[in-house]
Amino acid sequence: MTHPPSPVDAPALAPAGSPKDRFADLPRRLTGGAYGAAALFGLALLTEPLRPAAAAWQPPSLVASVAGLALSLGVGHLAGSRSWTRTGLADLALAFEIGIGIVLWAGELAIPFAETTHTPGIPTVAGWLLFFPVLVPLPFRSALLASIVVVLSGPLILLAYVLGGQPAPSPGHATLWFSAATLAAGAAVYTSAVLQRAFTGILQARRRSA
Repeated sequence: MTHPPSPVDAPALAPAGSPKDRFADLPRRLTGGAYGAAALFGLALLTEPLRPAAAAWQPPSLVASVAGLALSLGVGHLAGSRSWTRTGLADLALAFEIGIGIVLWAGELAIPFAETTHTPGIPTVAGWLLFFPVLVPLPFRSALLASIVVVLSGPLILLAYVLGGQPAPSPGHATLWFSAATLAAGAAVYTSAVLQRAFTGILQARRRSA
């Protein structure tokens, strides 16, 4: 008879009641995702000297990219260098999602849109919010918390820039920028809820067939 995994031996990040084998590779996935993010930040830094003067990053953008590189390398090393409990790895993944989200906001919002003809499109942080639940399916409450914190950090970072002397973007640009991130956050939370229901359904089916 096959018994479902107990909360003690369930692998990291498996929501309560999830099949064990579905999550056995999550430390590897978080490690790979972190090193992948580090590669992108590193590539952005290496290609910065090739940008035309009009598109050159502001100092806060460079600082944010360096911070993102360091955070990604640190999480990649930690995730792959030790054995993690479910709660411990969930906390690490949650911190990684929020940290990279803040870094992306800090880099992109450093561009003084009011002084250029550049119109902001979909922020990179929206893609990050959509991608992360697929990379690391956090429990629903953790996914909700991460989405709320990342979305709210955007206006706060922009406010800090404006108070520091950066021209404020137009209301239309700001609305477009933050609405896209909010919609992405909602989709990410929905994805997490669907995944958790699916995992629970698989476990229930296994229990009935045991």
